[in-house]
Amino acid sequence: FMHGKIVTDSLLQDKGFALASMCSLCGSNVETPRHLFFECSFSHQVWSLCLNWFGVISNFDDIMTFFTYPIRKGYGSQIQLLWSGLIGACLYCLWTTRNKLNFDDIQPSITDIVRLINCQLLVIHSLSRGNMKNFVEELCILRAIGLSGHPAKSPRVIEVLWKPPSLHWVKVNTDGAARGSP
Repeated sequence: FMHGKIVTDSLLQDKGFALASMCSLCGSNVETPRHLFFECSFSHQVWSLCLNWFGVISNFDDIMTFFTYPIRKGYGSQIQLLWSGLIGACLYCLWTTRNKLNFDDIQPSITDIVRLINCQLLVIHSLSRGNMKNFVEELCILRAIGLSGHPAKSPRVIEVLWKPPSLHWVKVNTDGAARGSP
């Protein structure tokens, strides 16, 4: 996860630095990337509030399943983009919150972080060209975040009228459309 590039206490220890590792956000565990972003009680509260917009209960047992959630649910590209944006915004905000606490002694506020994540999703939404699949569930997600939908364009509808054949003629439907056909 994170390819070992996030400079947490555990990475510094692995590189030979002698320091006592403690998560800055919750103060109750060794600071590893997985703990900081997903297992920390502070991070968990942020994720829970944000995932509530999508109707998801946070479960980070399988990260890849979590990341691909909207694809597996069959959501349109608009929700998929917002989901990717949510993951990026949460990770970014948790990391910068940790750094502000460690280096500037700025105490974190879950409400402020969630508000910032919501603002980042508004920006992503304004720049995206993704469409909904026009499911009510997608509309509920967008409303929970405070966004409007980009409905998918309907296919062109052509009205076709069936006319009975002339007397003593038999009409054969070759396009698969027949009365009583599923």
